[in-house]
Amino acid sequence: MSQYTPRTAQEAVQTLARLREDIEQIDRQIVELVVQRAKLAEEAGAAKRVAGLPLLDPVREARVMETAAEYARQAGIPDSEVRQIFRLLITIARKSQEAMP
Repeated sequence: MSQYTPRTAQEAVQTLARLREDIEQIDRQIVELVVQRAKLAEEAGAAKRVAGLPLLDPVREARVMETAAEYARQAGIPDSEVRQIFRLLITIARKSQEAMP
């Protein structure tokens, strides 16, 4: 990542285009990671079924949320927004687990 500051309107437009391409690449990576996480959640759900454990684990979910919030604070970004993202990720994980026979 560069800290390049454009000096002209043309440079700014070119910089903006490159930045948008980088953001799109990161967005694709995020989606790929969400898919990987959902697949792992399916496997965890299968393991829970075999072990006779409930699919829902509020203690684990709370721990995941707090860990994510701590990562956010360490990175200098608002933990409340990261908690929202992880609420959605947990929802996806639950649905992945519930969808399994």
